[in-house]
Amino acid sequence: MTDSHQPLVAQMAKAIVADKPLPAITETLTLEQAYQVQVELVRKVSPGGIAGLKAGVTTAAARKHFGLTHGLMGELYAFGSLDPDDPITVNPESVIECEIGILIDGAGNPLSAGPAIEFACANFARPQDLTAANLVAGNLGAYRFIRGSQQPWRNTFNDVRVQLSRDGELINEASMQEALGGPERALPWMLEEAALRGLPIEQGMLLMTGTCGQPAPALPGHYVADYGDFGQVSFTIVEAPAAK
Repeated sequence: MTDSHQPLVAQMAKAIVADKPLPAITETLTLEQAYQVQVELVRKVSPGGIAGLKAGVTTAAARKHFGLTHGLMGELYAFGSLDPDDPITVNPESVIECEIGILIDGAGNPLSAGPAIEFACANFARPQDLTAANLVAGNLGAYRFIRGSQQPWRNTFNDVRVQLSRDGELINEASMQEALGGPERALPWMLEEAALRGLPIEQGMLLMTGTCGQPAPALPGHYVADYGDFGQVSFTIVEAPAAK
């Protein structure tokens, strides 16, 4: 990353910490530059480190929209982990994504896997700023996440589907194969991509393999993400207190 990108990093970090829209991005970044910006951004936003990595733009339709032949990578802020038993307040611009989370060892071997929920918030100030490179620079909208109960690793997740309901109404249903062909294919891709982009792989990291189905607006309500015999995650979103 060049010194010319330092002001952008500082402005983006300030916006993310304050839960505000990202500043207008007027410079054109390559993907390589964007990943360098991301690393510096994450250091500023989350000095306590990261909890793991996340895959983004993981469906064929999303990749086509951005003109990509591959997915993208981001980092999970350590402070972003939520307890599903606690009432949750999130940025109203965020969306709920149903995913699989994989726990790995220091060599990248899967230790276990389980349901996972991501609250993503790619909060760009201007629609024209929503490009693949800018997504990477802004850390793929990483925000908050819930790690569900883990189960032994499976060789295939072909039979795993998720149904997400809000206050008893079904709002999303999808196969876990939608994101990068399933966790069993997503894992080696994420490890290879992390090595290519200079992202860390460490013992106990959580790898979130990408959204399946349609992201849902993070509206107040009680949610159940039911993955069948793979488990479920229940959580409640409440309205944030009004600013004084």
